[in-house]
Amino acid sequence: MKKILFFISQDMYVKHYLTFDSFKLIEKKYNCSFLASKDVKIFKDLIERKKNFLGFITRNDKKDRFSRILSDALLIANSHKSSSFPLRIIMRFNLNFRNILRKPLWKTPFRILIRLFNAFRIFSTRFPVSLIIKNNFILRKLNNYIHTNKNFEKILDEINPDLVIIPTSGQDGQFFQSVVESRKKKIKTFAIIDNWDNISTKSIMPEHPNFIGVWGEQTKDHATKIQNFKNSQCKIVGSARYQDYFNLRNEELKSHFDFEYILFLGTSWNWNEEETIKIIDEFITQNHFLKTKYKIIYRPHPFRQGKTIPVNFKNVIYDPEILKIIEKKTHSHSNLHYYPSLIKNAKFVMGGPQTMMIEATIFNKFYLALTYDDKINYTNMKKVFSSYQHFRGIEKIETIHYCDDLNKLGQEILKMISLNSLDINDIDYQRNFILFKDEKRYDQKILNAVDEILD
Repeated sequence: MKKILFFISQDMYVKHYLTFDSFKLIEKKYNCSFLASKDVKIFKDLIERKKNFLGFITRNDKKDRFSRILSDALLIANSHKSSSFPLRIIMRFNLNFRNILRKPLWKTPFRILIRLFNAFRIFSTRFPVSLIIKNNFILRKLNNYIHTNKNFEKILDEINPDLVIIPTSGQDGQFFQSVVESRKKKIKTFAIIDNWDNISTKSIMPEHPNFIGVWGEQTKDHATKIQNFKNSQCKIVGSARYQDYFNLRNEELKSHFDFEYILFLGTSWNWNEEETIKIIDEFITQNHFLKTKYKIIYRPHPFRQGKTIPVNFKNVIYDPEILKIIEKKTHSHSNLHYYPSLIKNAKFVMGGPQTMMIEATIFNKFYLALTYDDKINYTNMKKVFSSYQHFRGIEKIETIHYCDDLNKLGQEILKMISLNSLDINDIDYQRNFILFKDEKRYDQKILNAVDEILD
């Protein structure tokens, strides 16, 4: 029986893949072992219960620092390969000067100097590296040095797997260490890309796994054109965490609330979300039909870069599950079982452009994407939407609508309420370019991919 080693580097991947037993069919067919990073803490009990669990390995802080420098340098050297990269460079190196003109104005020169200093401090190490790594020989040498991991090497020697499977964002230092050490021993590696934007927004991979699992044709295209994978290396498998959505979307799900609501989903970006919430609250107050019919359930992003909006609105209520996270009454990882009812029972969903747009399409819910400039932040929703490569193509999905003018938000809300549901089969077909789903479950698709790799 062939042997497979699963390496799980973050809590997020334990939650996304082990919560729903995404690898259960692989575990039945192959001799599987599990290894985790010590970064796995919140959901460590899930992985500790796995048969043939090998334990946790530690990070090397020095090598992690070098890995980040190399990733930044590759981002600079390849800024032309994705429309997402220039925006990431500006934010990564603190080169955003848009919001420095604010009160008190006398601090403006100091804000400029501080940003320039911080940008130079980071950029001065990354830019020279970005020049020398254009030489593939030097890049390979640096990569081999930075991503050596003796602990991982020892594990590979002990179990000698035929394949190493690694869920990843494609930019974690321990991910590259597992790939480098496996390559040295001629062990095949299969990276499962976790999120929609991971291939097109983070950076260029300094080391390629032998195979890569992607969401759909769009991310396969990004893998080949941006990351230089071959078509034969890409396996379209969909996404593990959405299998439950497809299982439940045709069922009657009890609502978390005893009233009708519009679901507002915040984003991780720093933009004037507060002003948008205020305008919606005032519009509902002034509109008798909306005031007597609907509330807004507001779910800010758990990792939002800006400030948390206070609860002081008449028609806007915090989603209680996210409120526990904000008030630090629980960990920052949302419960995946909570989302299906939250989305399915909403009249419609709205918020900035984000992954939740795709989740709404699974339930055939209309999504109002806010794509206007807030006139304050560089990372406003107009900028994010126009810059990010993975948003190209969502205009083909009919359930996603757009509001590019804050002054028209009220009338867009009324329009969304008046819409009739579309044929879910049509929406599935339109969405499949981004997130593929057929009659097979995720655990079957991922097993099929593994079978092809090990054949």
